[in-house]
Amino acid sequence: MIQLLAGHQDEPESGRAARRAGKAGQRQHELLPEILGRVESIDSQLAAIGERMGAGPDVSGLDQQIAQARRDKEAAAGAEEYESAAELRDRERQLLADRAARQQEWASEHVDLASLAGELRRVGEEVGCLRDLLRQQGTGPQDGAA
Repeated sequence: MIQLLAGHQDEPESGRAARRAGKAGQRQHELLPEILGRVESIDSQLAAIGERMGAGPDVSGLDQQIAQARRDKEAAAGAEEYESAAELRDRERQLLADRAARQQEWASEHVDLASLAGELRRVGEEVGCLRDLLRQQGTGPQDGAA
């Protein structure tokens, strides 16, 4: 036992510092699976939020039909084919109404702002916990960063 203590006293400071650094590295290595699990959880939560938000309804086909109806209407009016221009105007109006209805239907099915706000709050809290965990280990963002 005395030899161990004597050996420890003879150990250079650099050796003790290396051992402390090794323990800190081991602790960080042990935290890695926890952090990765939480990051995967956040990633899946964000994906779920993205699905709920969606990109909106695909109205590109309607947009093309609307643009074509406008061009045809203008061409008919320019050629003084007023009856045809009136029919094309009515078609354009119907297409615009169809597009608005499709967008309204999508919005009513996909966006619930209250639950979305709750999900975002939970994700924000999880990110805060991860930042705290990283700060405790001396590897996270400093106050005011990120």
